[in-house]
Amino acid sequence: TGKRSHLLPLLITALDTAMRKGELLQLRWSDLDLAEGLIMVRATTTKTMTARTIGMTQRVKSELQKLWHNSMQDADNLVFGITDNFKRSFTSVCQLACVNGFRFHDTRHTAATRMIQAGMPPMQVMKITGHTQMQTFVRYTNANEQAAKLVATALDEWQNSAPMTVSE
Repeated sequence: TGKRSHLLPLLITALDTAMRKGELLQLRWSDLDLAEGLIMVRATTTKTMTARTIGMTQRVKSELQKLWHNSMQDADNLVFGITDNFKRSFTSVCQLACVNGFRFHDTRHTAATRMIQAGMPPMQVMKITGHTQMQTFVRYTNANEQAAKLVATALDEWQNSAPMTVSE
């Protein structure tokens, strides 16, 4: 809220797309297709110099539509309008929300973990996050209690549907 309200659409987009901070801050309206719900990440803004397309969740699309409506509606302008570091604002937001030890980069880890938990194949998630090495990508997905329960449930379903065989 207040003078930190500009961070809400940025945080929602970060949490639902796994985009890097630099990619988000360099995002221009011309990189978005709000009608189709797509974000085109330009190669020149990525760490790996590889362009990629990311789908928008409904909440990302809603936040970006609000931003567009309240903007000057110039396709060349930055989507989030942030041209400097927002570390102090982000730190303040975290303190107000009683969230300790959370860095903006952690939104990327959270997004990748959520994508895996939603059932997306790891190779697809790597394409969305822009990772080129499995070794690096694995550090971005964190097993938590929810993931542990999902695995147990999947195994239960498999065991209940698979024919029982005895092997020696």
